[in-house]
Amino acid sequence: MVIEDTGIGITKAIRGKIFEPFFTSKGVGKGTGLGLSVVLGIVQTHKAAINVYSEVGKGTAFTLYFPLINKDTDNKETKVIDLIKGKGENIFVIEDEMSIQRMLNSVFERSNYKGFFAGTLAQAEKIYKQYADEIDLVLCDIVLPDGDGTELIKKLNKIKPIRKLIFTSGYIDVQSRWKEIQEEKIPFIHKPFNILELLKLLSETLKS
Repeated sequence: MVIEDTGIGITKAIRGKIFEPFFTSKGVGKGTGLGLSVVLGIVQTHKAAINVYSEVGKGTAFTLYFPLINKDTDNKETKVIDLIKGKGENIFVIEDEMSIQRMLNSVFERSNYKGFFAGTLAQAEKIYKQYADEIDLVLCDIVLPDGDGTELIKKLNKIKPIRKLIFTSGYIDVQSRWKEIQEEKIPFIHKPFNILELLKLLSETLKS
């Protein structure tokens, strides 16, 4: 599969850094540099590969190479996913990557959950103030473009205590508050995650 554009291209000086976590060529406050690192993680999870070709002034092409699908295995996983369904619970997702929001919304619709979505701390506070009584579980990314997800959760708890919480992040380091999350025994799912492991964790957390 090839995804390409006819944009300004990527210079050789930064081409080798584009998949690095938090690397961005944008100005301060205009980008987190997490997009392509998350893409790489998803590609590697599926045992696939990605290649980048770019010429300055002509554009960039990303070529993705996926292994052949074992239809029997794929069908079995689909059947398992269909069995792990919710009971109409409302899940509040705080995640700035729109592609992940769209994917989760599709998963929720199929699995009998209703999704609320926010991409920033400000949006999250506004939505939570309005729908706190209806939200059964919060799925919150720790590294957000305008702040820290763990600090956001403290603010939301002051509005109304969160019923159930799951943290997510693509990184297990100081910035992701990994040690703090472990100590507090908060459910955590590492990005990139597959649909099956997410649905299992949602089900387990909602029942706990």
